[in-house]
Amino acid sequence: MDPIIQSLFADLEATDKNAQYESFKKLLAITEEKVDWAYEV
Repeated sequence: MDPIIQSLFADLEATDKNAQYESFKKLLAITEEKVDWAYEV
């Protein structure tokens, strides 16, 4: 899995709610299309 994707998932557990939300929005945008790492998460 791409290190950027891993960091976005790590940010979902951050204490900063804004960082969580931004990561969530980016992940939603990325997963609009098929991804090869879906079963790794």
